Amino acid sequence: MNHSIIRLTIAGMLACAGLASAQESTPPAQSSEKTSTTTSTYTKDGNTVTKTSTTVLPNGTTASSVTSVVRDGDTTVRSTTTTGPNGKSATSSATRVKDGDTLTREASRTGFNGKTSSASGSWTKSGSTVTGQNVVTGPNGKSTTINSSSSRSGNSRTTDRKFTFPNGTQGSASTQVVKSEGAVTKSTTAVGPNGEQASRSAVFTRSESGGVQREVRASGPRGGEASSSTSWKRDGNTVTSQISRSGSKGKPRK
Repeated sequence: MNHSIIRLTIAGMLACAGLASAQESTPPAQSSEKTSTTTSTYTKDGNTVTKTSTTVLPNGTTASSVTSVVRDGDTTVRSTTTTGPNGKSATSSATRVKDGDTLTREASRTGFNGKTSSASGSWTKSGSTVTGQNVVTGPNGKSTTINSSSSRSGNSRTTDRKFTFPNGTQGSASTQVVKSEGAVTKSTTAVGPNGEQASRSAVFTRSESGGVQREVRASGPRGGEASSSTSWKRDGNTVTSQISRSGSKGKPRK
């Protein structure tokens, strides 16, 4: 298999698991620190809640987003428009419908480049276990199927996902979330079609002052490593975030 496909599939599995990937493109051995500030306002009109946010990025440019959430019984519709510093916009929408122990979700996203992707999924709960299937279709019309099973035991939840890619190859990802007093730990390991492995762990903690800290460590299939530390602090409607990153490159591709 083409090595670039391998890297993309592992990155895709981590992304579908709600994660960022860590590949050999991991930043070189260096550290950086950046600060951005986001101001958000919320308005409620009947069963619609709208969040409007403006973010001042570390380089001084500004981005904005508007998100509306409409709840009508067991149906929730969420739509977001994000405008980047260059004036280009991206849109996304998702409709969730709950019917007893079954949840269905239809979603679509049009990126800043104008290309559209979509996802369609259904999940069913039985006791402490949730099983489901999600089909993600990219801008090229090709689809990846994700079968998942999630179970809870005590203060932890484990989710296993199996990916079937458009070319018929398969991969997997396993995520464990453990909650403890004042902290949440989330760990994911993804295995690509050829057995290459990537992992990521994140620890969220809340300070006594109300701030939130996130520490992330990730490793790619060829030894690349990355770490980041992010802190958020809210003051009224303003949230200030500070990010520091470091990393090292893995082995070069053959």
